[in-house]
Amino acid sequence: MHEELSQFIKVLGDASRLAIVHAIGKSSRSITEIIEETDLSQTLVSFHLRVMREKEIVTTRRDGPFINYSLTAPELYDLIGELSRVAGIENGITRATTSLKIVNRNRGEPCGGIMLVGDQCTCQKFRSELFVLLL
Repeated sequence: MHEELSQFIKVLGDASRLAIVHAIGKSSRSITEIIEETDLSQTLVSFHLRVMREKEIVTTRRDGPFINYSLTAPELYDLIGELSRVAGIENGITRATTSLKIVNRNRGEPCGGIMLVGDQCTCQKFRSELFVLLL
C-alpha cells in the first residue's frame, strides 16, 4: 500500500505534471489546449500524459479525431490546491472554500463533522485513525 501511494505521489511530484493537472482541472482538455495552457512542447506533454495514464491519474476519451484528457478523480484537483495552500503557495488551484469531512478510517463514522479548510480536529477518540474526505 505505501509503495503504491509513494509511486502515485512521485508521479505528481513533477512540476510539468502538476501544470498539466492544473490545465485539465475538473474538465476535459485536448492535448492542444493543454499545450497552450502549460507552454510545454507537444513532445513533453505527450510524454507526461502517457506516464499519468499508466498511473491512472488521467483518462482519455475520443471525440472524432481528437483525444480529450480528464482527471480520473477530479477531486485530485482540489487536493493539490489544498496542498498548495498548506505549503503557503497561492495558485489557480487553491480554493479556500473547500469543505472537509473527518471520518474514522476503520468505521466510516463522522469525527467532528464537516470542517472548513484550516481547522484542526480536536477529537481525541479517533486521532490516530482519522483521514480527510473532500466534499
